[in-house]
Amino acid sequence: MKIAIIGGTGKVAYALETQLSKTDHEVLYISRKKYSENDNHRIADATNKKALKDIIYEFKPNTVINTVAYNDVDGAEENHSESMMLNAHLPEFLASLCKVLDSHFITYSTDYIFDGKKGLYQEEDLPNPINYYGKTKLTGENMTRVTWEKSTVIRTNVVFGSNPYGHTDFTKWVKNKLENEETIRVINGQYGNPAYTGDIAHVTYRLMLNKSYGIFNTGSTDYLSRYEMALIIADVYGLDSKLITKIPPSKLKQKAKRPEKGGLDIMKTSTHLGFDFCSFRDGLEAIKMMEKYT
Repeated sequence: MKIAIIGGTGKVAYALETQLSKTDHEVLYISRKKYSENDNHRIADATNKKALKDIIYEFKPNTVINTVAYNDVDGAEENHSESMMLNAHLPEFLASLCKVLDSHFITYSTDYIFDGKKGLYQEEDLPNPINYYGKTKLTGENMTRVTWEKSTVIRTNVVFGSNPYGHTDFTKWVKNKLENEETIRVINGQYGNPAYTGDIAHVTYRLMLNKSYGIFNTGSTDYLSRYEMALIIADVYGLDSKLITKIPPSKLKQKAKRPEKGGLDIMKTSTHLGFDFCSFRDGLEAIKMMEKYT
């Protein structure tokens, strides 16, 4: 099978690279800058439609996986054009290329398409985004599925995982602050079931092999507040949890509203694939083990 992966330096792309390195598939990585000396890497900015089109039509992949996204939730409140282009128009364009090639298209979305009044949302629940980032991701979902029926949308939330390219996330932020013995304030709210990139990559691979189209959720088996996540991070890495101060959501001033009770119900995906998602702690332990040997 020939697989094209758009984007190369994010956490999910890195996990996919690790997953696919164990297979015999022919994989082409397309990113805006070269991060590998391998021959299976091509340079193209995600905004350059002609370059993407030329590379993908030349390669003729059976599956295209899009890992590119505008993930700055607060930044999206001001950068409407860029966030909509990357989160909605890019997946729509890639889906249109896949339609011409009769290829499977896979892209990623988020629990931020929901308002956070319920928590652990199922795939068929009605979206109601409360920030512009969520609106762009929902638009991307809709445009993708309308454009090409052989598309798969994989929803994630509070994504965490290994990444050698320096990108940060909530887990790394907590770990780095505590390692430097800095005090941090973490809200006792914004609940989710964090999605480990190892699980996301495995689910992506299985959905690809099964040619499963539609929407599928990913996440962990835990439902936690950001404060509870921070305590587990401190425990796994042997750091001082006394440096963590619990605050109510109202004390954290953020430009964009966040869903208070987010997270995704993973039952459909787990049952469909016969796959057991890991706990948040188990995912952290896996990252810790990988860091030990890299």
